[in-house]
Amino acid sequence: MFDLLNYNKDKLLRYHLKLVTALGVDTYSNKELFFSCRRSYHQEEPDFGCHLACIYFK
Repeated sequence: MFDLLNYNKDKLLRYHLKLVTALGVDTYSNKELFFSCRRSYHQEEPDFGCHLACIYFK
């Protein structure tokens, strides 16, 4: 399985960031705490929202 967490962490560290932290929380399995577009899709819910996050380097 592709390791998205470490892939992204390595990419960010290449920009000489001093600290990159991963919370280690699974949003898919924590339905009471987190929304998950992937979980909603897998459960074939008719309507679900999406979230987008961006990081900009100048």
